[in-house]
Amino acid sequence: MNVYDFDKTIYDGDSATNFFFYSIKKNPKLMLSILKLPFSFMRFKMGTISRTVMKQSLYQYVKHIDNLEDEVKEFWQQEKHKIKDWYLAQKDDSDLIISASPEFLIKPICDELNVVWMASKLDPTTGKYDGSNCYGEHKVDRYREFYNDEMMDDFYSDSLSDSPLAKLAKKAYFVKGNTITEWPLAALLDQDTIYD
Repeated sequence: MNVYDFDKTIYDGDSATNFFFYSIKKNPKLMLSILKLPFSFMRFKMGTISRTVMKQSLYQYVKHIDNLEDEVKEFWQQEKHKIKDWYLAQKDDSDLIISASPEFLIKPICDELNVVWMASKLDPTTGKYDGSNCYGEHKVDRYREFYNDEMMDDFYSDSLSDSPLAKLAKKAYFVKGNTITEWPLAALLDQDTIYD
């Protein structure tokens, strides 16, 4: 089984950010629901709130979208061409996509790709997480819910924050655009650092 991060790894961009701007363009009034986001971001950078709490400030806009499911489908009709060609060339139905983006956003495209997926559990009716944002060590927690300590074959990600998950793979690869290299050894040996 091969495991892939989603945003900036097999998808050329950040799907959560792109969906936010897609939604704002359709309904500019949604901006009013995220007025606390800059303050939350500052508190996150100061270390007084978690990444999960900070991200909830962003996702407050989602609960104000009428027919969210339809809007997400329309978004992916526009965006699915950004799934990278190198991934489509090697895609297998046994692939696992694991993403920090919310489930409501990842599910439709992963279902269309016919792959298994895991993502952040976010209630779109409240804009709040059920548990933690699926990021860093939390990706390992989600993986182990279903696969225990089963070693994956190949792992691909664009972010060193995924080093905890990369350590579970037989081979790990770092993705920068369409360039794929072996995972930096120093990141695999570092026991403590979660990278942004």
